[in-house]
Parts: sequence; structure tokens; C-alpha cells
Amino acid sequence: MLCLLLAGCSSMDPRLQTQADSFSLQITHLTQSYNQAHGTHYPVPKLVIDSKGLSESVIGAAAYSNWTIHLNAEWIERDVCMVTQEALPHELAHLFVYYDQFGPPQTAMLPTSSGPQLVAMNGPGLQDLSEEHGAAWQKMARALGADPCKEGYCYSPQPYRRFPLHCGLGANVASR
Repeated sequence: MLCLLLAGCSSMDPRLQTQADSFSLQITHLTQSYNQAHGTHYPVPKLVIDSKGLSESVIGAAAYSNWTIHLNAEWIERDVCMVTQEALPHELAHLFVYYDQFGPPQTAMLPTSSGPQLVAMNGPGLQDLSEEHGAAWQKMARALGADPCKEGYCYSPQPYRRFPLHCGLGANVASR
């Protein structure tokens, strides 16, 4: 919805923008708005629409080492509303919380049996994942516009059944 509003202000026909451009614009807007409102200087992450790398149940993933948000192409087709209203701020919140904890990613290429792999030398490791959606993340997610309790991190078996998402006209919203 935000993307359509922003695109409507430009001279470009919003129908000509690709979905990736729209999501990138939304990520840029969320990052810049948060930085302006909170006096922070988070960099804008890159975006990758992933057609094969994420499991079916995963809507998006944050990659701290290369400061990237990955979105599942299947979920974009299935429920673009969930992607724009929840997944983007959700994944952005992960990156911002990691940045607060570890600073900007310091990376290196390490040789592995499957070839070189980019890794963050500072940042989240194989720590206790119970804090991945803890208080710091929930506060950040809410500040970015997500609603973790409606999203299922309050352990609801069917998030959004009571509080459905509402997107603009023409949005593809899955029934719940």
C-alpha cells in the first residue's frame, strides 16, 4: 500500500514498476523514516526475491552478513499484503537489532567444502534462538509497523484470523 502511494507521487506509472522495485522502495522508506524519527543511521538493506532458496513456510529472511532481506517469491504471489505489512518490517527489525548489538557487519570470505562463503565476523552466531524474537526485536518490529502478536509470535495458531490485514485495492490477500 505504501509503495503504491509513493509510486503515485512520481511521474512513473506505478504499473510499470516491478515488485522488487516496489519492495526496495518500501525498505528505503522504512529505513529513512526510522532513521529520521530516531536519530539513527542504519544503512538501507539490499533486497533479494528468492524463488528457490527459502522453504515454503518462510516468508522472508534477514541476512546480517551481507545486509540483505530475502523475500520468498511464492509468498509474494500468495499474500503480498503479508509481505508488505509484516515481513518487510519484521526482517528489517532483525537487521536493526543486530546492528545495535554488533555494529555494522564485518565480513570475510571463508573457504568451505562447497566453495567460498561470506560470513559476518561480528554478529549473531549460533546463540540461543529463543531471543531472536525477544523484547528488543518486538519493540523494533512495532516501531517499524509490524505487529508481532498478530503475526504469530504470541503463539497464535492462526495469526490474523481475529485481526485480518488490510491492503489497498487489488492486493492479493489469502483467506485465513
